[in-house]
Amino acid sequence: MVLKNRLKSAQMAALLMLVIIDRTPWRLLATLYVNEKSRSGNRYFLKIKAGTWGACMDSGTFSDLRSVHSRYRTFAREKLRVDLMEREVAATASRQAWSSAGEQGLFELLIPLQRKREDLLNVVTAMEALGEGGEDLGFCLSIVAHAIGCAFVINEAGSGEQKEIFLPGLRSGAAIGACAMTELGSGSDAFSMAATARRDGDDYILDGTKLYVTNGPVADVFVIYARTGLEPGGLGVSAFAIPRSALGLDVEDGSEKLGARTANWGTLRLRGCRLPISCRLGAEGAGGSLFREAMKWERLALTAATVGAMRASLDRCLAFVKGHHRFRDQLSKYQSVLHRIVDMRARFEAGRALLHSVVQGQTGHVLSEEMVSIARLVVAESAFQNGYDEVHLRGAAGIYVNSEANLLLRNALALQSASGTQEIQKALIGSAMGLR
Repeated sequence: MVLKNRLKSAQMAALLMLVIIDRTPWRLLATLYVNEKSRSGNRYFLKIKAGTWGACMDSGTFSDLRSVHSRYRTFAREKLRVDLMEREVAATASRQAWSSAGEQGLFELLIPLQRKREDLLNVVTAMEALGEGGEDLGFCLSIVAHAIGCAFVINEAGSGEQKEIFLPGLRSGAAIGACAMTELGSGSDAFSMAATARRDGDDYILDGTKLYVTNGPVADVFVIYARTGLEPGGLGVSAFAIPRSALGLDVEDGSEKLGARTANWGTLRLRGCRLPISCRLGAEGAGGSLFREAMKWERLALTAATVGAMRASLDRCLAFVKGHHRFRDQLSKYQSVLHRIVDMRARFEAGRALLHSVVQGQTGHVLSEEMVSIARLVVAESAFQNGYDEVHLRGAAGIYVNSEANLLLRNALALQSASGTQEIQKALIGSAMGLR
């Protein structure tokens, strides 16, 4: 009875999150429900009945999204989860999984040529499915850097020639993309970069060093940000699309990471890298706005993958506490264990509801930076706490190096630094509230 009441509380908390955050009318609460009949094993689905969102989600869209989720969850289970722990220990990416993702149309789905609400729904649904089915958040980080950090920006601001050169390979997965922004002296203050792009006739000459470049060691195409003017912040920053073969561009392998270990990263060095003006993306000084727009999609995609991984972790914990006994009683019957599991469930449901409320709140082509940052902030903290709870539940089995029980903990910690730290999310939210 206690568990049943707590589950009802968790469900209600998730529904209220939609009301508070998304201002969903109270009358729509009647259309939101937890479909107990659709449970698979210990998995719970907070569902939206088809058609109740009117123009936001018709029955056809709902059916399509279920198909997207099923397809990529199956792909992740078959291509990512089977050898995940071996790749985690070795800190290696799976090129076979990358190729299979291309064959499954994943990159075309993640790199829409036109931005619409349906595209964002597809991206979030696919990423959540990958996180749930594969739990390989390193792979998720890699494909997001490829599809959004690189291809998204080229598609947004590239010339017809640039799109023709780069997008076919990026959308098929035959080419790998990377985004180079972070530097040693700037970190979270990304636009205070030291890398420069100096104009020289019809060329630019780029100099500088970029760190923590996801996909760097294996990338074929780089979107690189460098300072082209003296204007403050992002106003003096421009973006460039650069092939790996460019003279003066060198990439070095990065060190091993605590989390997201299956994502390659490296250091990119620019030493007198001469590029024609045609390599610039958009107008000179447009790099800052391009980067901020891409980060909104990137944060939301990584948040979706994290929500999926939270579901997988919760399923694993439920199976463990129901299938193991201590002192002649099932673990789940101990109140301290029950409370921990229910807290995990509540954080998952609330985080997922918040994620999808942000997607439903999209207006035209515009995503709210404030709401994206709120979702990222809440889910990242919740995932870290759920990861800690899983380790705690498993005891000694949770702390050895190749234990799947610490996957979420390590990956959640690593992803708190991807696409802006938690403190950056708070700064963006505070600015939107008029506090800065």
